Amino acid sequence: MKLQTNSEQLPQDSGIQFNILEYPRHIVHEFELSDPEDSLTHFIKEQAFEFDRLLISKTYVAEIGRKVIGFISLTCTEIKFEDDVADDSGHPVNNFQSKPAVKITRLAVDQRYQRQGIGQILLAQSFSLVVDTIRETVGCRFLVLDARKDKIDWYQSFGFELVGTHENMMRECPIMFLDLRDLVER
Repeated sequence: MKLQTNSEQLPQDSGIQFNILEYPRHIVHEFELSDPEDSLTHFIKEQAFEFDRLLISKTYVAEIGRKVIGFISLTCTEIKFEDDVADDSGHPVNNFQSKPAVKITRLAVDQRYQRQGIGQILLAQSFSLVVDTIRETVGCRFLVLDARKDKIDWYQSFGFELVGTHENMMRECPIMFLDLRDLVER
């Protein structure tokens, strides 16, 4: 599935911009989810700047003015498959036990801006970044994430698949993956 990767999906007068989170430029203290104790709220208010400084993850924001209304954080990782991944001709890609990936570590939209397509656009922005920049620079085959169970169907609508092991299905946040070849026009 190919998503549009620009802000043409938003109303022309929305004023929403997409940028890398910067300290002290962005206002994060007003970000709200329905549960103020949610770990995503804690992350954007207390950890995102530090994770960036320590080179742990990079956070991208949807903003109006300087106010953060949504965010997505990415980091490098790997994914292990029981079966080897094949190329177009059915031959194993390699004999490595794991494959290179970019991980979406967090994705959230302020409760006042939910159900307006901002999460989809943040996801599309990450697809574009991974396919057009990261994959072109380093080896990277997959985009992965740990999905909250109530969001699995949403991620599946964009082509993500659950890792099909019993152990994964029993996790609180099962691992999902997207093969980047599905996003790349051949």
